[in-house]
Amino acid sequence: MLICWLIFSLTENVLAHVIGITISRDVWCSLERIFALPSRARVQQLKYQLHTVKTGTSSMSEYSQSVKFIMDNLAAVANSIADSDLVSTLLSGLSPKYDSFITFRPSTVRRTHRPYA
Repeated sequence: MLICWLIFSLTENVLAHVIGITISRDVWCSLERIFALPSRARVQQLKYQLHTVKTGTSSMSEYSQSVKFIMDNLAAVANSIADSDLVSTLLSGLSPKYDSFITFRPSTVRRTHRPYA
């Protein structure tokens, strides 16, 4: 019964990798071997997203959830980010309205000076 559910939930491209396997555990192990290894491209994409995420018009809660989502995905592919890098990323992605709340060491976070508007 489980093998039927697995087989019917696969796309045609993925199904081609498990044709002929008759034991659900073997299907699962085969799929794990194919998809468990993180690709370099995925890791690079997540790191890029992490370094380019900005608050924009999002609330602080939405912004921090976006960063957490990216961090969780990086951790899932065995590429966790150091806490100091996370703090730098969070601070550098804040919009100018948070400038008065940011206290940092210049060697930790590099921000461009924004003249008052």
